[in-house]
Amino acid sequence: MQDLPEQMTKERRWFKNNKKYSRKNEELEKSTTEKLRRSYMSFKNLNIGLRLFLSYGIIFLLVIVLAFTCYRNVKHLKENNTKTSLLSNITEGIGMVKEAILSYTHTVSKEQQEEEKRELAEARKNYHNNMEILATMEKSDTEGVRLLEQIKSALSFAAEANNKVIEIATSGDNPGAGQYYIENAMPRNDKINEALKVKQKQQETRTEESFRFTMQALVLLVGVIILIGCSVAYLITRSITKPLAELIELANRVAAGDLTVEIEINSRDEIGQLGSALQKMVHNLREMILHVSDTSNQVASAANQLHSTAEQIATGAEEVASQTGTVATASEEMSATSGNIAQ
Repeated sequence: MQDLPEQMTKERRWFKNNKKYSRKNEELEKSTTEKLRRSYMSFKNLNIGLRLFLSYGIIFLLVIVLAFTCYRNVKHLKENNTKTSLLSNITEGIGMVKEAILSYTHTVSKEQQEEEKRELAEARKNYHNNMEILATMEKSDTEGVRLLEQIKSALSFAAEANNKVIEIATSGDNPGAGQYYIENAMPRNDKINEALKVKQKQQETRTEESFRFTMQALVLLVGVIILIGCSVAYLITRSITKPLAELIELANRVAAGDLTVEIEINSRDEIGQLGSALQKMVHNLREMILHVSDTSNQVASAANQLHSTAEQIATGAEEVASQTGTVATASEEMSATSGNIAQ
């Protein structure tokens, strides 16, 4: 029971920390959303030509990356093939050394022995040259250097026995030379073959890994290029066609006589400039129609005033005519009165 307050305190602390963590996540999501929105708005504010140029530039850059990766991996494959070829030449040279030594143990004349010595020296020179080239190519490969050292050690160890075989055969003891070759030189030569097989196995593994990596890299890069290319094409197409469709709809409403439309401008590119021009046109049309309406009202008011004035003039004319008739009657009466007075 005494641990209960402590447990409750831990739970409260965990709840507070969890709330802080949740708030941090919400703030991070809001910040990320705001950054994406600003990036999209910045992209929309770019000119259409610059937008297209950037999209083609991105695709071109990805193609360059693909080409560089292909070149680099093909170069590695070529190096591995070269190493495999060098190992084959070394193996062939060592085989020629064995044949020359065996032939030397069966020769009798000095001329044949000298000929076999020349072939032996040529074979040794060839595989030594190939070993030097291979060692130069394997300088950065620790495992490759180690295997080459084993081959060199086996070659040196076998060369001692092979030279001893030649020495015995030169003294004229061909059977003894053959016996020494079987008992001493052949096991050492077999060690060379074993070391070469290990190196060849390593080289085959490296070649397969390089080929597999090349194919995986190509598939991955092609997939990324297709994905990014489609995304860029979709974004650019949508950033052009969607505002245009909205402007076309608003223009049709204006053409139908609806001058209450309000065009919301969200970009500063050519489409945004077109929207601003259309908004100004709608505003000017609205002002013009209001001005025409005011003028029509003024004309109607003036016409009403003219009509009232005309009615007043007509009434005045009638009054003048009536007064004129009264004056004429009075004149006639005065004339008659004057005539009576004269009589």
